[in-house]
Amino acid sequence: MDPFFELFPDRYPFVISEDSHFWRIGLKWPETEEWYVDPNLADQARKCFGYSLAELPTHWEERNLGKPAFVFSMFHSRALLAPAMALRKGHTARFSHIVHVDDHDDLMPPLLRRDVNALIDPIAQTIIDLHKIDSVNAAIDRGVISKGSFLAAYVLGSPLGSVIHVRENGFTTSFQIAVESIERRIGSAIIATSAPSKQIANSAGWRWQEAPLLPLSLDDCQSVWLDVDLDAFCNRYDGDSDRAHALGTESERAILRQRMDRFLDRLSNASWKSRVDAVSIALSPGFFPSEYWNEAIPKITNGVADIISGRR
Repeated sequence: MDPFFELFPDRYPFVISEDSHFWRIGLKWPETEEWYVDPNLADQARKCFGYSLAELPTHWEERNLGKPAFVFSMFHSRALLAPAMALRKGHTARFSHIVHVDDHDDLMPPLLRRDVNALIDPIAQTIIDLHKIDSVNAAIDRGVISKGSFLAAYVLGSPLGSVIHVRENGFTTSFQIAVESIERRIGSAIIATSAPSKQIANSAGWRWQEAPLLPLSLDDCQSVWLDVDLDAFCNRYDGDSDRAHALGTESERAILRQRMDRFLDRLSNASWKSRVDAVSIALSPGFFPSEYWNEAIPKITNGVADIISGRR
């Protein structure tokens, strides 16, 4: 079963039936504290949202931000719904820039194949339309797009642009993203998929820049998707069961507040904030500690909304 867990990192593979020749495999959303790592998550999910652990992954909501599309979600994969909404509303035909504030690059290979004019789910044999909310949601529910591969899926299926990956303690560097073909094994089947590949600068492909701070200006900026994962501010668990017993400290909380304040201050002074057409904010349970939800969620979501809408 281990290969299935690697192929579907957001879902929980289980055996429906088996005989001497075949296993029939199903996928469900994870529902145990061990999977989520964070020992406080079940209580916080119930208190803050009225959810069980199994209900968390499907939660997302559209929030009113005026013109820009604004999506708040649990799993980061649902961030793909924000550009889908913006494209559907006709606010922009393409994003010249994605500002990706996250402790991870989210460029894991999705279970997708890029053809000349389409992004294909080779398992379901269907086209993924990044302009359509139902199509994006269905691909996430099937597990072919995950929280670690959603940005790769967008890059594979969209016109060329620039990604600025803002990561605390990261290095300032840049490269291009090319597309390579890779074969993936699912049981006895071999399927052809596409994956992003980091290449030297100045080659054809998406431009990728890494920076430790939110940029105050963007070159040739036309339309921006601002994507924020709360684990950019505190990634205590990092989805790693070995960290399940890690405890919060006053120092950690102070650093969290400092990072959130700095992010909001730089966003309020960014020359490109009026160009934001899509905003996504992900809570990332199992990465960002749930004990900070009550403070961090309103601070970041309301702060970003006030800045982008001009109220701050």
